[in-house]
Amino acid sequence: MTDMATTDMLGAFRGRGLLVVLLLWGLGGRAGAQSGAGTPASLGIQDAPLGQALEQMATATGISLVYDASLVADRRASCVTEDSPPDALLRCLLEGHPIDYVQTSKGTYVLRAPVRRPP
Repeated sequence: MTDMATTDMLGAFRGRGLLVVLLLWGLGGRAGAQSGAGTPASLGIQDAPLGQALEQMATATGISLVYDASLVADRRASCVTEDSPPDALLRCLLEGHPIDYVQTSKGTYVLRAPVRRPP
């Protein structure tokens, strides 16, 4: 392989990597450098847009949260808690919605559609 071909391949890879980062950032959720379990927080949310409620919770707890905006579109949430950890707040906000979440090894919470398994 020539040096020119190697340079072209690296440039293409870098472009795709940047695209992935930009896509994750544009999903409608937060994708920050924060990591860890976050801190407990209190919430008093009544019938708010789910995306707005999730952002408020993420800011209050200091967690990183990633989700596709279409997953939370046209959904509302209510959650009133005191000093609850981030996972409890997520469960509270997502109650009644067909949305699951996973936490990565870096501490980021990723919202996703539920996985359906055949009976």
